Amino acid sequence: MTPDPPNGLALIVGESETSNEILRHILELEGWRVLLARSGGEALAMGLHTSPDLVITDVEMRRMDGVELARALNSREPSTTILALTPRPDAVASPNPFEAVLRKPVSVPAIRRWVAALKPGGSGES
Repeated sequence: MTPDPPNGLALIVGESETSNEILRHILELEGWRVLLARSGGEALAMGLHTSPDLVITDVEMRRMDGVELARALNSREPSTTILALTPRPDAVASPNPFEAVLRKPVSVPAIRRWVAALKPGGSGES
């Protein structure tokens, strides 16, 4: 039996396998256990069964987009931190269901700052 990772469980959601794998690598280096989902529907099902501490989702996906996913997860797991990735942050509908909206392409330092802020004792600043 392996011990729980120090930073909890993260769920990465997006249709790009390459982007998902890059984010997975960054988060695993920061001590997170990571699950991947390729669609909003898959992520919702996973989120309801696993209760992730962090969700990083692409906003623009077919069928269920990131905004719909965030609203559905927030209604069931309001303590989950949800970050959005989009090339058009100003296009995110109001009310905004995300902790933060990061512009794509997102930099590795920006992701690392956000996840560091989520650690116990993190700065909370981006």
